[in-house]
Amino acid sequence: MSAEPRIYYFLGNITSHILHALPLQKELGGTFIVLSEKAKREVEKYNVPVITINNKPRRWTRFGYKIKPVFHYLKIDNDLKKTSDFLNKNADVVVFYELYDFSPSVRLTTPKTVFLTHGNMLKDYMAGANRLQVLEQYDYMAALGPYLKKEFVDKNGISPNKLVDIGIARTDEIVKNRGSIVVPKSLLESGDIDPTKPIVSYLPTYWGASSIYTVGKEIVRNFPDNYTLLFRPHPQTPAKLLQEYFDIIATKPGNIIYAPEGKYKNLGLIETFEASSAIIGDVSSVMLEAILTDKPLIFAYDTGANQQDASDYASISDVVEHSQKITTENAKKIADILSISISQGIDRFIWTQATERNFFDSDGTSVESIASFIKNLSKESS
Repeated sequence: MSAEPRIYYFLGNITSHILHALPLQKELGGTFIVLSEKAKREVEKYNVPVITINNKPRRWTRFGYKIKPVFHYLKIDNDLKKTSDFLNKNADVVVFYELYDFSPSVRLTTPKTVFLTHGNMLKDYMAGANRLQVLEQYDYMAALGPYLKKEFVDKNGISPNKLVDIGIARTDEIVKNRGSIVVPKSLLESGDIDPTKPIVSYLPTYWGASSIYTVGKEIVRNFPDNYTLLFRPHPQTPAKLLQEYFDIIATKPGNIIYAPEGKYKNLGLIETFEASSAIIGDVSSVMLEAILTDKPLIFAYDTGANQQDASDYASISDVVEHSQKITTENAKKIADILSISISQGIDRFIWTQATERNFFDSDGTSVESIASFIKNLSKESS
């Protein structure tokens, strides 16, 4: 029996990022490493190897809808030195889905480090405080697609030598059933949906500009009875905000289904895409990846500080222009918006152009490309 590859997937305490890592881990093998026993229990649900060296759970304080870490959960300091020592001794390659800032005394000096990101970045991720400086600690970063690669080099000043022409692993699963409606058996057998009604999904983000605060509630409140809505909010959406949605859902006739990760067997993000006749979202990598489904998209716009800028959609402006929009002003007409969106469908030329612009390996070979790159790195390091 061959030894487990010396490849580690560093999730810290953000276990929701495992959804990006699972397709690659299935191909490559390797072990997940997290920073708390709580995170370890969450990852163990996926039946993958996972270890914890230090136990430092993430804790939050809340200001209304906003949440703020009690400690900077992306900072790796001396109190996590056992974790960095372990990786320096045992890893050939460490894969990251978030940019962790390692203090000089705990830097990873032995293994190769690869930042694969946790999405295709509709928002300007690199505009965050010190992120470009933190990126200098990493050997390589996924370029994600031609559009972002150019942005990374021209706008952010990232060296082309650090960028690798690889994309997002889970896009392989998204393109398998492109354009098809496939409703998971577990959802049909649950008795929670009427199989005669078309399914629409609403997948709002939480961080930064988002539709979750105002217009999302109007979407749920005014959602027509002749459709089923799968409501899949960002996993870090605060309970206080979710409760406001639950209160609205309680007034509806049973056609609004709260469907977070893990509630229904075999109903993850990919299956939610596949079950949908149309997809509602906002400025997030989930909505960008939804282009790969070849299904109608509806863009939801919130108000005030929570409303996305037009510049956030620069890489898919043609898709946005073609698609229907929902705002607080027209949310009461969502039945008409859905009807128009589904009957209009997509513009094949626009969707193809947007796909080629924003994704590497959108033909279903993303895992293969990433795995090949990491295998070669592992050989160089061992």
